Amino acid sequence: MIRRPSSRPVVLRTGLILLATFNTLVGVWLLVAPDSFFRNFPGLGMHWVSVFPPYNEHALTDFGGALLGVTAVVWIAALVLERRLVQVALVAQLVQAVPHFVYHLAHLDALPTDEAIASQVTLAMPVVVPLVLLWLTRQEWDGETDHQAEARRADSNSS
Repeated sequence: MIRRPSSRPVVLRTGLILLATFNTLVGVWLLVAPDSFFRNFPGLGMHWVSVFPPYNEHALTDFGGALLGVTAVVWIAALVLERRLVQVALVAQLVQAVPHFVYHLAHLDALPTDEAIASQVTLAMPVVVPLVLLWLTRQEWDGETDHQAEARRADSNSS
């Protein structure tokens, strides 16, 4: 019987890379230029952070460092694509993202309606994407990592 490879690993890796890329951009901005982040995030004439004064360089750089710590695990999970590591990375992402999302959900009045909606959609993505990806990891997938596939092929060729 011919086994059709699962698309699950591709979806998982793509989702992890998207999460890690976004988090890397935000985390580096927080660490390198916390004042700019406070005044200008997310850009395009919108200011989603400065509506929550006061500016606190310590808090912003700590958040940037913590975000990059979580992101390092997400990047490694995307590269290795081992099921348990992917699950750990996604849970770490959720532990960071859910409280952030809930805080802003409770403070929608700080932004104009259109920006509040845009902000919540943006903040929901690092919650929704990991939940979907976690669902995909609920059981082993057919398409293995490259290392596992090579080992399986070597075993079948030697038999």
